[in-house]
Amino acid sequence: MKLAQEFSEILSFYNNYINSRRDNEQKLKLTTTSLPITAAAIWVKVRTGIILNEEDYTMIYRIQKEWSNKTKNVFEEPADIYTSNLAIYYMTLLEVKNNYSFFELQKEITEIRDYIFAHMIRKGALISSIEKGEPDFDIVLSVLPFGLFAPEDLVMVAGIQQLTKKKKLVSKNEAALLGIYYTEKYDFTKADNYLAQTKIAVDDGNILTCLFETYLKEKKASISTNDFIHKPLGNGNIYDNLPYERSPHYPIVGEDCTFKVQVNSKYVKEVVLILDGLGEVICELVDEQQNIYQGTVNIPVGYTGGTYSFLAVGDTKERSETYQLTIQKVSTGAKPMFLGSCVEGNIYQLESNGPPLFLMFQQAKVQLVLAQPQPCSKEVNKRYMYLNEQQQIMTPTGEPLLQFHENMLQLHELMGQGISGISMNFNDQSEIYYGFGERYNAINQLGNQLDCFVYNQYRDQGTRTYLPMPYFFTDRGYGMYIDTDYYTSFDLQKAQSGVVTVFIETEPTDFFVEIKLLHGSMKEMIGQYITCTGEPIMVPSWALGPWMSSNNWDRDSIVRQQVELTNQYDIPSTVIVLEQWSDETTYYMFNDAQYPMLKPGESHSYHQMTFPKWGRWPDPQGLIDYCHENGLKFILWQIPIEKYLNQQKHPLKDQDEAYMIEKGFVVKNADGSPYRIPENWFTDSLLMDFTNDEAKKWWFEKRQYLIEIGVDGFKTDGGEMVYGADVTFSDGSTGRNMRNNYPKEYIKAYYEFAQQNKGITFSRSGYTGAQTYPAHWAGDERSTFEAFKRQLIAGINSGMSGVLFWGWDLGGFNGDIPSAELFMRATSMATFCPIMQYHAESKGEFNQDRTPWNIAERTNTPKVIDVYRFFANTRMNLLPYIYDQAMNSVNQQKPLMNALQIEYPKEDFQNCYDQFMFGESLLVAPVIEEKAIARNVQFPEGCWTDFWTHKIYDGGTTVEVSAEVHQIPVFIKENSAVFLNLGNTGVLGETIGNDLTQYTKPKLIITVKTDFEQTIVDYLGNTIHIKVTKDDRSVSCEQQLAFDIEWIEL
Repeated sequence: MKLAQEFSEILSFYNNYINSRRDNEQKLKLTTTSLPITAAAIWVKVRTGIILNEEDYTMIYRIQKEWSNKTKNVFEEPADIYTSNLAIYYMTLLEVKNNYSFFELQKEITEIRDYIFAHMIRKGALISSIEKGEPDFDIVLSVLPFGLFAPEDLVMVAGIQQLTKKKKLVSKNEAALLGIYYTEKYDFTKADNYLAQTKIAVDDGNILTCLFETYLKEKKASISTNDFIHKPLGNGNIYDNLPYERSPHYPIVGEDCTFKVQVNSKYVKEVVLILDGLGEVICELVDEQQNIYQGTVNIPVGYTGGTYSFLAVGDTKERSETYQLTIQKVSTGAKPMFLGSCVEGNIYQLESNGPPLFLMFQQAKVQLVLAQPQPCSKEVNKRYMYLNEQQQIMTPTGEPLLQFHENMLQLHELMGQGISGISMNFNDQSEIYYGFGERYNAINQLGNQLDCFVYNQYRDQGTRTYLPMPYFFTDRGYGMYIDTDYYTSFDLQKAQSGVVTVFIETEPTDFFVEIKLLHGSMKEMIGQYITCTGEPIMVPSWALGPWMSSNNWDRDSIVRQQVELTNQYDIPSTVIVLEQWSDETTYYMFNDAQYPMLKPGESHSYHQMTFPKWGRWPDPQGLIDYCHENGLKFILWQIPIEKYLNQQKHPLKDQDEAYMIEKGFVVKNADGSPYRIPENWFTDSLLMDFTNDEAKKWWFEKRQYLIEIGVDGFKTDGGEMVYGADVTFSDGSTGRNMRNNYPKEYIKAYYEFAQQNKGITFSRSGYTGAQTYPAHWAGDERSTFEAFKRQLIAGINSGMSGVLFWGWDLGGFNGDIPSAELFMRATSMATFCPIMQYHAESKGEFNQDRTPWNIAERTNTPKVIDVYRFFANTRMNLLPYIYDQAMNSVNQQKPLMNALQIEYPKEDFQNCYDQFMFGESLLVAPVIEEKAIARNVQFPEGCWTDFWTHKIYDGGTTVEVSAEVHQIPVFIKENSAVFLNLGNTGVLGETIGNDLTQYTKPKLIITVKTDFEQTIVDYLGNTIHIKVTKDDRSVSCEQQLAFDIEWIEL
């Protein structure tokens, strides 16, 4: 691939500018008629501050008219429509628009982007050109320097993956382009590898290599200002290490510690690790492509830490900056000694070969402190928990909860700093460990090791999760909640049978640990945990109906079309979610909106904005009104960042960013500089500090107009973006605790903001207390039956962890659409989840919407629409029941979607995830095996009535139940009342629309075996009392409401 000469001159001009070598007298002298090269010349003029002339404006007009024409690309390949050309046109027009307030260019900017998503994606990957039909190296230009795409955009990732698998590098330019891509991704390993390949290639491709080297130098300088790259603690990502960090971060005496460094000096012959007090170690070159050197040192007895550096020896000697090595000391605690009691609890002292530690046993919790509490009595106070001679923790009523292991405790001390963590060991023979937040691997965690670290694991989550909780309960009548935002881990008999180990990270300068012990039945312990972490909040009734959502709905016309289709197919929905509504930059301005620039601290009102008719959102207020008129609540997507734009200019975003930095509204590094997200999603973006009240005020004033035009809530995505212990926040918090606590601060702020319209948030991340800011969804997963099973597990675990209002992207979110079978099976299961919604990720070659009509069309399975309609209507039929049971869950602090073992603790459901209770009355048994048309249902004690046919089944049996692809086994518990809103004929699944202000044909189904009483409260304000005795049956309503009653005798 050889660059056109004049395009090379443009890149050379730009590269010199970046490197501050531009000669002021130098001018671009181009004679070409090539549209992409001419456009690039205008782009570079704007980027470098050269004023445009009349000839330039003529060329801009030409771009507007001719951008879709076939022409050669900048590598002089045959005329075609190239992604790289489109990216050049796109960024040229965008730069002119932003720098010259040439707002009318937005029309063509939008058209170019739309064209790319409509025509330049094949098999999920960005292609080079229409004729080629596959990726080629030139697509990298659409990342840098023409930033139409971010390097993490899925179509770009897929394109690069396909490209590197299929094609071998043959030129400098190809190697340089891939190097540029991986530089922008901070993947210096691959970037350096491609840089080495540019040196090997003998062809003439110097300018792209020079530009690549410039970008690489800048990126590396953002990490280190010299030729050594070494981050002792990495990015603070416990799951993925950098190739140049220290391991372990804090070694103990007698342990090998490995020091890795990337050395970018030329002609290095030797790298030496120099440790203060330990001498020198010759480092080994362990990765020649990345220039990674490694030195390993065994930490000797008596060493208490010090400084170290690296020395690169070649023709000259270069020395790195100095780093600090802190040694970790692990102290083992001895048997606790009772000191006495006080008004707050029973006091014990734990002697160790480290600092003394004191344990305070209170009524339902244990506190560990360094400062000795003063006893006022030498007697054990039996009003509080205490230890017996066998080291068992005893309740105030004299019941043993759990027993300390003989090696009960280890203190982890950072020498010279303080205690950084504590490990506690318990003897335990439990066979069930439930809780731990939203986990995808299993509901019973016996034999596993889990930790609590809020994390964005894209697909295949395993034990990682967006929503962890340091809490569990067992079948032995005890549970535990570690009341901390710091990192925790739990070994649940994995390392040693019969032993549970809990590690709790602590603040070295302020040691304090509080463990709240739960006690009673499993159902009671869930309630105790919820009480500890915050009273759950009820969602409005509209949140319990079917939701419709897609990342592809990026304009008014598409949204109206989807609403029209859901009406046309007579499919009810109560909520619509829009993700692609904003400018993807400020995340508070509608795409294509035009507005004046205000002072940095000021906010736009809706009436200061104009929305061109050709734009994607010509009338936001009108669209919201339209959705409301169709019975749909309107939710918009949000993210808590100030976006990094691949070196693009954007006047409003740039002004906001500068203001946020100036006012201290962003999260900061330890040195006070702005923290930028170092990896994963939205790399290099700033993170909003929601602990800063002034910042929150400013942030939400920017979004206040959204409330005023009727937005009903926010999809609060992300939140898993705090990396590193030393990151600082306005309230004094650091990354140690804000890694887990950040989602709470972020979501809480949005939830409170949304209350102006009595709205909700819909969040992916979270931590303890998530139930106080509903609702949540399960994050990103594939469209496979295996993923379907994992989502089911996640839902049950979430419920047991207090997340009462949980949903998932039914049928999956990522990649190609689900099969018709999977979509129908997922629909039926989601009908009986707290939140029911379909959603899809961004545009591809084919329509990826998970709407029933799109699935039907793409799979050539028309009945998908009928099946979805039936279950969406069934969801609306069930809404009175769901609302009543949701209120019960909130008031009684118990899951709405619940594991059977919780309700039937004497039976064997401990590992069961494919059957669950939805509310108190419905047993749901989804079909989760592909091609199955029946499944075994294990019935708990009692009598069970088929929800659909009213056939009766005896409890304590396992029965094979037929379930065709349009069916799901659901059963009503004995002595239950299920309140429904049916259609005119009184048949389940019949159309009733989405009206939540009145009933069509209300009906009460009551199964009767023995005496019982039940009270139902619905979303229309009705209260119904049911009382059944041997001699009498009565149903009364406090309001005037006529409804049918069906009695089922068992």
